[in-house]
Amino acid sequence: MLAKKYRLPIQAMLGKKGQTLKTSFFSLKIFPGDFSYSRFGVVISKKVAPKATTRNRLRRIIFLAIDPYFREEKKPLASKRDFLVIVHPTIKDLNIGEIKMHLREIFDKLIK
Repeated sequence: MLAKKYRLPIQAMLGKKGQTLKTSFFSLKIFPGDFSYSRFGVVISKKVAPKATTRNRLRRIIFLAIDPYFREEKKPLASKRDFLVIVHPTIKDLNIGEIKMHLREIFDKLIK
């Protein structure tokens, strides 16, 4: 799980415009950051999962998949940017391994 300082307050980001990368399962918005480190946030609507427990489980899975990219020892995404992942309803068809694989593909594209 990401440390609290690396989490993005998503309420402050909802009205802002940034660079967007879209896939069939996620939309990734990238904003210029105000801090010396990158922050990360996840938005999962009730259309994706009506139950809060399911939304929180998905959020934890996504944070765990992205955690290696934000660790202090690796820091490939330490470029003062804020990342907001918006989950699409098509994610219901995926299992945990597939979710992690698709997220890693997105962030590997960003690093290159």
